[in-house]
Amino acid sequence: MNASIDPPAPPSEHVRREDDVLERIAAIVGRRTVPSGEVHVGDDAAVLAPFVGQALISTDVAVLGVHLDEALFPLEDLGFKAVAAAVSDLAAMGGRPRAAVVAVSSPPGTDLEELHRGIADAATITNCPIVGGDLTRSKDVSVAVTVMGSVPIAARCCAAVRSPATKFW
Repeated sequence: MNASIDPPAPPSEHVRREDDVLERIAAIVGRRTVPSGEVHVGDDAAVLAPFVGQALISTDVAVLGVHLDEALFPLEDLGFKAVAAAVSDLAAMGGRPRAAVVAVSSPPGTDLEELHRGIADAATITNCPIVGGDLTRSKDVSVAVTVMGSVPIAARCCAAVRSPATKFW
């Protein structure tokens, strides 16, 4: 038997390690005050106050080695890029972000805390709280971000009807 290979962890130990990782991630992305009546990271689903105007929803995926060169950039940058790209889609429609959920797929051994620090930094800068998400194993590191936002009905500007001269700010 090869001594360098760890035996599989008992199921209860695996669950505890996963719970520890989720608690650390929640501490990183949940650094903001949750509005009264809302539930963010830590429950089965997020609860948000009703949106004013029209709701906007968009999803973006960033894959390490495709959207960011891992030889040049740390995981933190991938997390940041994923959130920033998703939020920019709302801005392109004239909207403001309300919340995001983040799904991370990665191989074992990925520094999920580093990745989520970038996610949290972008969420703070764009004023878009991370309200939930998911983790799963995969061969590659990918971050899928679904953002929800709102836009006043009269202010909406769809890509299909705007001109290159459209000014947003």
